[in-house]
Amino acid sequence: MKLKKALIQNYRSIVDSTPVDIEDCVTVIIGKNEQRKSTFVNAIRSFNSSQHYTPNDLPNHLRPEVEDRNPTDISIITLWFDLEPQDHKKLEPAIANLIIATGIKASKHYGNNYTFTLTHTDGSES
Repeated sequence: MKLKKALIQNYRSIVDSTPVDIEDCVTVIIGKNEQRKSTFVNAIRSFNSSQHYTPNDLPNHLRPEVEDRNPTDISIITLWFDLEPQDHKKLEPAIANLIIATGIKASKHYGNNYTFTLTHTDGSES
């Protein structure tokens, strides 16, 4: 699988990054000091299942509003991956619909739970 796009929401000083395309060869994050470059990279790193979110990971000014919501409904990071032929072979026995999927959209939430959606060439999701 290749990482193709990332969206960071409700993570530290990033309320909504809007989707950011990740190029195949090199992706460079450029900006002045204190422009949230490290926070963006740390958010991607937080997708790892060994990383658990705490109230300090929520944006300070939104913390009271966000903390009142169900933690499993608060998106923190969404990543889009393109599936390659070898991925189909490895995953096919587990997911019958994978044959028609071209990618996977994976989200990790403040409750440290994940949701997964298959993406298709026509832009639809299932």
